[in-house]
Amino acid sequence: MRLPDSIKVGDFIYRITEESKQLMDARGLWGECQYMQQEIFINASLNDERKKLVFCHEMVHAMLHEHGRDDYNDEEFIKQLGVMIYRLLRDNDFSFMKRSGLASVGVPKSASPSRQEIDR
Repeated sequence: MRLPDSIKVGDFIYRITEESKQLMDARGLWGECQYMQQEIFINASLNDERKKLVFCHEMVHAMLHEHGRDDYNDEEFIKQLGVMIYRLLRDNDFSFMKRSGLASVGVPKSASPSRQEIDR
């Protein structure tokens, strides 16, 4: 399984990198989100399902941070929300959400739905 190279979170592009087991184990981590550098690191030694789960966990950190939430480092909350998002994405087909002709990363702001479109 290959993780995406990057994801767009709010107005920022976060680069996704698989780190060596030695580097991640030395810090006692399965994953890490570095907000200032806009990078997410995932322990390369994890199995595919664990990588996906950790990816969702780190993605939640990034989403909360970029949207100004004070709880972006609340590990218990992040763990629960990460698992919920992982299961939701794993168990459902969200291909209907994609807009044709747009890249998944770097979508121009004008292509984002307005609040009125979302509420419909």
